[in-house]
Amino acid sequence: PVIISSFLIQTHLEENMKKRAGNIFWGLLLVASGIYALAQSLGYEVPQDPVLWTYVFAAISLISFILYFVDGWRNWGALFPGCIFAALALLLGMAARGVETPAMAAPLFIGIAIPFILGYVLDRKQNWWALIPAGVMAALTLILFTVDNAPGEWIGSGFLFILFPHCFFNFLFVLFSRCFFSFLFLR
Repeated sequence: PVIISSFLIQTHLEENMKKRAGNIFWGLLLVASGIYALAQSLGYEVPQDPVLWTYVFAAISLISFILYFVDGWRNWGALFPGCIFAALALLLGMAARGVETPAMAAPLFIGIAIPFILGYVLDRKQNWWALIPAGVMAALTLILFTVDNAPGEWIGSGFLFILFPHCFFNFLFVLFSRCFFSFLFLR
């Protein structure tokens, strides 16, 4: 009985430390960000190099992904920081190389959409709503990719107000409505 209870206590402590490691990491990151902002506002010389911040955001993203997989891959909400910091690292890397197109913001929208898509895939009945923000991010990404190739009034009116809502909400209706195809089987 003593061996079993000590094993249970050790297992509980290990699980508790896994959760605390993430909290400690995000707490330290928040404190470091506050110190950086305070130093900048007080006039101290702080690093502004986009290449440095690319590596900083990539490291934060990597640590966030490690914490996500250690905590359990079914907790799809914990995937947001990793995807967003990876997208920011990619965006800053493109900016450091001189890429200046509207499409360079697309990784940010894709990074926001990925956790919603995973949440939907993991539990389709309960997380059906996750398709809505993922679809909005997909539409914004599509708009960013077409901005250079189409006149502005076509993008604004065509994609935003006509094409996207029509296609996306009809897709959701077909996906979740069984009565849509029921008229084929009535006799």
